[in-house]
Amino acid sequence: MAENKTPKAPEEREDIILAPEEAAEEAIEQIVTLYDENGNPEDYELIDLFEYREGVYGAFTPVLTGEEPNEIDVVMLKVTEDGNAFIEIEDATEEEAAFRELLRREEELVD
Repeated sequence: MAENKTPKAPEEREDIILAPEEAAEEAIEQIVTLYDENGNPEDYELIDLFEYREGVYGAFTPVLTGEEPNEIDVVMLKVTEDGNAFIEIEDATEEEAAFRELLRREEELVD
């Protein structure tokens, strides 16, 4: 018989390292280098890490150097099952749902 496993929240998982709750208000810079389709590197900053449905997602924006743009690109990635890396979200519907969850979370912070 298959076990029905409920996914753990990020703060309960031992394979995902999160900042302590008391440090949540401090800026914690987490930079990763992502590569475009031509192999060009660009640094991105993790702006949010959250659990949604059955996965853990990270939202990244390019590291700003100089003038702030009118629009900021957001790259959504998913944490691998083992929690050791981020992977591209291949399903466009899943990616859009994770992005909408990010927006919902951001609205909660503003309210």
